[in-house]
Amino acid sequence: MAADGDSEKSTTTFRWLDAARYVLALVMTVLIVAVTVHAIKVVLRPEVLSVSVVGGSLPFFNKPLSQSPSPAKNAEIVLDVKVRFYNPSGRVRMYYTNITVYLFGNDSRATSSNPAADSFVFFPLSKSKTVEQLGTVETDLQLHLTSDAVHPPYFAMLYSGDGIVGGVTMRIEGDLITEVVSGFNKSAPQTTYYCAPVIVGGDPDDKADSNRADVSCTERAELLQK
Repeated sequence: MAADGDSEKSTTTFRWLDAARYVLALVMTVLIVAVTVHAIKVVLRPEVLSVSVVGGSLPFFNKPLSQSPSPAKNAEIVLDVKVRFYNPSGRVRMYYTNITVYLFGNDSRATSSNPAADSFVFFPLSKSKTVEQLGTVETDLQLHLTSDAVHPPYFAMLYSGDGIVGGVTMRIEGDLITEVVSGFNKSAPQTTYYCAPVIVGGDPDDKADSNRADVSCTERAELLQK
């Protein structure tokens, strides 16, 4: 009888152990599923890079040496191009690469399918900008432009008279790549930002010009305010 009792106790103990194993396995499965779902949400959650034009303008880095109404063939202007990139995410690093800028006047659409032809000037801004979590970086480009690089009427407006073109839309294109802590990289198709209204030209020593507010950029062209 004692042997039978011991056998029953052993059987009961094994059953409890089996039940505990099943419960533990179930808990682990639930945890794994929860972690996986969270990871998928983290990877698929869209990330947004905040872009703005510093001071809302591209002022002259230095004034043209001459302001003749008929610029010479070798005439040149130098613009100070400052664009700020801010990463609002605390979990991913962002790379914005192959950045090109197009400037559009009021006589053309910034959403053009052929921006190189329809903008009055375009230029590479940067090969790559790396923006850390909650970090900010700025471009600081002195852009040298000759008369053959700018649509003639606009070059003449910048080179002569007040040297200012207002109501400009800046279109910024590049490839946006996000990198989560695990090292997973997610590439977005070409990401385009529209910034308006931007002023091109103007006296770099003018305090009123230097105190202008930044112009925020948007990915939605229909939200532009010009």
